[in-house]
Parts: sequence; structure tokens; C-alpha cells
Amino acid sequence: MNQSEFSKSNIVNQSNQNPIRNAVQNLYRSSNRGLNFLIIVCFILGFSSYLSANQVVKLSTLIKTIEQQQRGTISEVERDKNVWEIKICSSKCQKLYIDSTTGKEKSRKQIWPQEMPPANGLPISTIAQYVETLNLGDITEIKYNHRRWKVELRLGLRKTKLYLDPITGKELQS
Repeated sequence: MNQSEFSKSNIVNQSNQNPIRNAVQNLYRSSNRGLNFLIIVCFILGFSSYLSANQVVKLSTLIKTIEQQQRGTISEVERDKNVWEIKICSSKCQKLYIDSTTGKEKSRKQIWPQEMPPANGLPISTIAQYVETLNLGDITEIKYNHRRWKVELRLGLRKTKLYLDPITGKELQS
């Protein structure tokens, strides 16, 4: 046995014979396992709450709620990240900013008058509900423009546009 092998085996033997050192190492190892377990549990719980927090409120339900409050006529709905921007007009026009996960209003601001859908047309909530039943993707925008509803959807990388008649709800040619 050479000098380096002797010193290595001597160190190992000394560390095995030191009960305080062994107790500290065992405590460290067991607390590390407990700490690792605690970190993993917190990560899993945090991740699952993140997933549930990022579930978007169904657009047709959100719009129906706003319509029932009789704030005015909605001319446009657009989702930007986790916020729905809703343009609504009565005597004045406003843009409402609504959290897409909670459905709660974050803020609002005055905007210029918008092109409005016809008074005898289908409510925008009916348009949204119809498009949701088609299962073409998530609605990212509904806008009344050029006497028709334009609906934009996204499913993964695929984007789809629909044009709907405001009175009948039937699909129009682009």
C-alpha cells in the first residue's frame, strides 16, 4: 500500500469512527431528502394552481354577463395575452379590460365611436356561442366591421377567420 492509498483509507476510517460527524452527515442527508421532497411537492402544487389559474373564462359566458348588465352594445372583443379588450358603446364608447382567467374588470378608458352592429341583429354572445360550438379553436377576436362580424380563431399554429351575417349568423364569403 503506497502513501496516498494509506492516507485515503485512514481518512475514511477516521470519518466512520467519528459519531458526531456521522450524525451531522445523516441529519444533513435526511433533511436534504425532506427538503427535496418539500420542494417537489411545492412545485407540483404551484404548477397545478398555475394551470388552473390560466384556464380562460368561456368568452360567450363573459359577453353574456356584460350584455345582461346593459352597459351598451358590444362592437368588438379581442384577447391580448390574458386580457379581453371589449369595445362597448351606449351614449359614450369605452374599452373595457377584463382579466380572461377571472372575468373581472381591470380597467376601462374612453374611446372614439365605433361602427355598431344593427339593432335587430343577433347579440355578440350568440355569435360567440355559435362559433365555440364549431370547435375550430380559441376565439381571439370578434369584430363588427363592414356590416358583418369577423371572427378570428386560433388552434395551435393554425389561424382561421370566419365572416358572419349580423342578422342571421350564417357564414359569409370573405
